[in-house]
Amino acid sequence: MSTSTKVIFIIAFLLLIYGYLCRLLNIYFFWDSKHFGWIMMVTGLMGFLIDLKKILEAQKKSAFLPQAFIGVLIVALGIAGGGILLLNSSKAYRDAIENIKIDGVLKSEIGNYQGVGIFPSGPGFLDFAYKVNRDPSTFVITVRGSRAIKDVEITLYKSLPVE
Repeated sequence: MSTSTKVIFIIAFLLLIYGYLCRLLNIYFFWDSKHFGWIMMVTGLMGFLIDLKKILEAQKKSAFLPQAFIGVLIVALGIAGGGILLLNSSKAYRDAIENIKIDGVLKSEIGNYQGVGIFPSGPGFLDFAYKVNRDPSTFVITVRGSRAIKDVEITLYKSLPVE
């Protein structure tokens, strides 16, 4: 494994530890480090697979499996990125954010609404972004306030177009 891949894994591991400690200890600095840690972990895995592919090719062995896993990771990252874009553009998501802005209980916990995190978490956001039935999708978004940051679970229902 190359030095750069090792460094990426170490940084990913540290970001993940810090991200989960932020939530546990109510540290409100760089709350999204958990999400960046997972992205770095996937990046490190990609680097490891590229290193493995190079080693196998140098030994004149088949590099099909590393290439296949690299392709799967690229497709998975594309699907996740597309899901985030589709979620952010949906009316149901925008309405949920508007409800969060005026929620009195949440406001008493975090202060005045300042924004939401970049990355939703949990499988529900992909389910909501790509499915065509009306089942509810539940996932977690990070809400930033003037006094605190909190992960909030939301459930959205996708409406189907009327024919």
